[in-house]
Amino acid sequence: MTQETSSPPNQKTQNLQSLPRSPVDPELILCAVDAAWRADLRSAGFGWVFHLQDKTIAGEGSSAQCFVASALEAEGLAIIEALKHAKRRRIEKLAMSSDSSQLIQALNSNFHPKVIYGIIQDIQILSKSFRYVSFALIPRSLAKYSLNSLSVELTLI
Repeated sequence: MTQETSSPPNQKTQNLQSLPRSPVDPELILCAVDAAWRADLRSAGFGWVFHLQDKTIAGEGSSAQCFVASALEAEGLAIIEALKHAKRRRIEKLAMSSDSSQLIQALNSNFHPKVIYGIIQDIQILSKSFRYVSFALIPRSLAKYSLNSLSVELTLI
């Protein structure tokens, strides 16, 4: 079940000074993603927030999924869901960020751990839908901001 919300760019503003700095490009959308994984239920919840260059919230969404094998897999699935949402919104330039160092390293290199090889492939295929996509590591505290939209989803799993 996916829940998506969008808000006009000037309706909500969140001060996120530490998001990765990007070149000034008015078309570039910043996207912070995060996931929460329940090992006992083998389920995960995902959240993502789109920001304009001035840090104004441009949209957000959340989703939950069963049969998720690991926290790393959950983080990868969170990026997939955010990319799908961005594609539906016709975003063309996207700067993705996550607190999963192993996932970001895999996305920015040729080393793809076997446990998430298929997820990496799906992300790479989805990335071809955009004119520009980048993947950056952010501190855990910033990624947690994306979890705010997960509260309802996590009670469902």
